[in-house]
Amino acid sequence: NILKSFSTQTPKLSKIKCKTLIIWAKKDMFFSIDHAYQLIDKIKKSKLKKLNHTHLWILLKHKEFNKLLSDFL
Repeated sequence: NILKSFSTQTPKLSKIKCKTLIIWAKKDMFFSIDHAYQLIDKIKKSKLKKLNHTHLWILLKHKEFNKLLSDFL
């Protein structure tokens, strides 16, 4: 179960020291936005970008993803 795996990995997230971009789809049916907030809480140099999309948005809007990523880098 991927959600169970997520919770067991959460303590390790605080070891991430580099800037991290977390991109989250607000309409994701599988992963709640609460998971994104857990990531933000654990990864100190993280930034959350919430998008008004569904779970598979990256496949449909890959140019938007590429732009977000290149702007972050």
